[in-house]
Amino acid sequence: MGQQPARSSGRLALTRKLDARSDSELVELVRRGNAEAFGVLWQRHAGPGAAVARGYTGSQDPEDLVAEAFTKILQAIQSGRGPTTAFRAYLFTTIRNVSAGWGRSSKEASTDELDELADPTTVEDESLASLDRSLTVSAFRSLPTRWQEALWYSEVEGMTAQQIAPLLGMKANAISALTFRAREGLRQAWIQAHISSVPENSECQWSIDRVGSHARGALGSREQRRLDAHLVGCSRCSIIASEAQEVGSHLALVLLPLVAGVAGAAAYTAWTQASGASSLLAALSVAPLPASVTSSLGVTAAVTATTLSTGATLAVVAVATLGLIGGVTAVVPLFFTTPPDYSVAQPVPSPASSNLPIPGSTPTPTSTATATPTPTPSPSPSPSPSPTPTALPAPGPTPDPSPAPTPTPSPTPTPTPTPTPTPTPSPPVTDIAPPGFTLSRDVNDRVFPSASGTALPGATVDLVNGAGAVISQTTAGDAGDWSIDAVTGLDFGDQVIAARQTDTRGRVSTLTAPESLTLVPVSISSFIEDAVVTHSELVTVQGIPNATFELSVDGHRDSPTTAMPLNDVGGTFSLFMPDYLSFGHHSLGVRYVEPSGGVPRFGPESQVTFTLAYPALPISSPGPDSTVGTNTVRISGVWGSISAGYGVEAADSSGAVYHGTIAADGSWFVDAGPLSDGTHTFDVFARTPGGVVYSVPTPRTFTVDTSALAPTFSLTRDPDDRLLPSAVGTAEPGATVELVNGAGQTVDQATADAAGAWAIDAVTGLGFGAQTLAARQTDTAGNVSALSAPTSLTLRSIGITGVEYFVRPPVDSGIQDHAFITLTGDPGASFQLILGGEDAGSYVFDQDGNWADWPYWPSRVPADGQTTVGVRYRGGTVDAPRFGAENLIPVTFVD
Repeated sequence: MGQQPARSSGRLALTRKLDARSDSELVELVRRGNAEAFGVLWQRHAGPGAAVARGYTGSQDPEDLVAEAFTKILQAIQSGRGPTTAFRAYLFTTIRNVSAGWGRSSKEASTDELDELADPTTVEDESLASLDRSLTVSAFRSLPTRWQEALWYSEVEGMTAQQIAPLLGMKANAISALTFRAREGLRQAWIQAHISSVPENSECQWSIDRVGSHARGALGSREQRRLDAHLVGCSRCSIIASEAQEVGSHLALVLLPLVAGVAGAAAYTAWTQASGASSLLAALSVAPLPASVTSSLGVTAAVTATTLSTGATLAVVAVATLGLIGGVTAVVPLFFTTPPDYSVAQPVPSPASSNLPIPGSTPTPTSTATATPTPTPSPSPSPSPSPTPTALPAPGPTPDPSPAPTPTPSPTPTPTPTPTPTPTPSPPVTDIAPPGFTLSRDVNDRVFPSASGTALPGATVDLVNGAGAVISQTTAGDAGDWSIDAVTGLDFGDQVIAARQTDTRGRVSTLTAPESLTLVPVSISSFIEDAVVTHSELVTVQGIPNATFELSVDGHRDSPTTAMPLNDVGGTFSLFMPDYLSFGHHSLGVRYVEPSGGVPRFGPESQVTFTLAYPALPISSPGPDSTVGTNTVRISGVWGSISAGYGVEAADSSGAVYHGTIAADGSWFVDAGPLSDGTHTFDVFARTPGGVVYSVPTPRTFTVDTSALAPTFSLTRDPDDRLLPSAVGTAEPGATVELVNGAGQTVDQATADAAGAWAIDAVTGLGFGAQTLAARQTDTAGNVSALSAPTSLTLRSIGITGVEYFVRPPVDSGIQDHAFITLTGDPGASFQLILGGEDAGSYVFDQDGNWADWPYWPSRVPADGQTTVGVRYRGGTVDAPRFGAENLIPVTFVD
């Protein structure tokens, strides 16, 4: 029997558990009163927030902006509102609006100066309003919130799947699949937004509807030709088709300014493009939560000032409750369920200001000539000696304790300033030195390293990764020594670790210099995440040749550990799927294992989830790569009756799913549709009544073709209008092309080849005189097109003016049947005489257009005397003659 890995105890286990939570789960935990969950949100997002805040400089301190924004978000969450998705975008918007409120509260320019200056906020608001009306934003807003989050982090912030995974609480492989679907969903939504701007049933609407498939190379040949022809002549649709392939890359240009403002977007972009070293130091130096935030959480701040990576000091003071400052503009939410609370407090003065409360002294309330005095309500009772900041109110109501407050008239009269109660100063914080830190790496870089060092006796030592997350923790002994046997929480690839200590008095050191290391990967390479496989599936482990590893199934491992070698030259090992696994969802894990003095040491585990199912569902109809002439397609087959009552699902590559049920005799069908014309690929599989996938998907690709376009058509006429014309053109491959005269009669036909080309060397069935020809096609699905535009032509006539004096010699005379025939036609023209349906020779009209002679019939005229006389113009060469329309009359030999 396997056993679960041993669990860590105390704070370490809790921290790891919270680190694995998604942002949405952390917000919900904060809403339920979990203070440490908000600390994890601070660690994840305070650094990027500070980057945005640096775009709003001047008299505003970036760290103060971030602290105030986190305080506002915390209060919104505690009141049942706040972010439900995309925490970082919500934070950027809050920072922007807090900055706007502070800027309007501090009137730093005189009225005379303002009259001479253009209002930059007006220009920015106009630009942002234009962005907000763009089709890209409309398409983005229409997407599911999960797709919006994935696109924000991947396309706007340029984060990798590994970086996004903890924010959404998903695995990196699942994030890759999610971002792929989200990008394709954005493309389709963007296309639909364009479709709504063109007339219905127009060629532009038809073309725009297919630019997504065009970008993926998934259009059928007929639709591709039609689309290409339209794009050549329509510049608008050509631009849309080109931009459809890159719509995802435009998101950062549109969404980041809308969320963070123009200045914040510029600052954040500059920060993300900073050098690797500076970005690493910024990530490793995330400050702990300020006291203004921790006091709202109901816990005591460990420090009152923390040195940030920029060298600035974040001053933490109690903030009095203020009413809503008028004129603060909120950005239109992109994907916020509950918009941020944009009530803002006065900014904490920067460290350079003499108004900053100095630890150890009594702060004195100050005011400036340009600041408008603000009434300060009485502070709320505090459970600790230090004053607790009063919670900021929601927008609108003023902080009046009466049950029914009277609305403040506009404009609000300037109140008389009320002295702020003097807070009891917190004791000054003395920084302590970072701990001693040594990282002992595995010589093969396969298993977790160990760490050791010295610290203050009883101090808590945190090991922090490059993202600023605590990955291991321990307590220094009485002599100050500390060690961690295996630094877990690491992943494969290049990474860094630094250490810090918090002593028994709550003082926090800076980080040590980071140590770098690399852990080589091992993985299951035989199938992808969330694959559907059978018991016959081979499980292939890929890693370093001659290394040893162990497998886990659904989190269980053998005890003691069973190590297996990657013993081939390619570093692979294959085994069959365990036959004891039941049908349904499972996970497989693999990690390196190395003995060390008899005690195994392990590396990070690579996991893949999958569904174990029966073999593929057989499909009888439609056939592979077949063409169907209806928009609703019945997909059908027969499986064993043992599965009677189970469901069948057919999932189109576009995301549509159609359902059916397996009958008692094992037969099943799914009616899919209505489907658009073009190529469709379905994955068909069975599900148990409980909804578990029961078979591996069976792919089936076919083409829906319910309409046919008129074929292209051109005639090559005889310059003298005597000979039959030739015709060429294009149609759908395999289609039957008919040439139709003005009376609607088919006079000739041809079949298009595999490339869609067709040709008729001599169009038969034509008569003499002026006439028209048009073409139509019937495709392989039986769809009949409309007629092409008609083409006019004229064929000159040839006449039979007399057939007489029939002579039928005796059979044994050796003389053939003959008669006297007279003809008329074009002077000097050649013609062919046809008697009884056989070639009777070629002749030429005289200069008057006449011909008369006693020709012989090639064969004996039947006993009843019934035969025919025919004549037609002749041209071309001896080896390749060409003919005109035939004038044919019946005649009867009379003895």
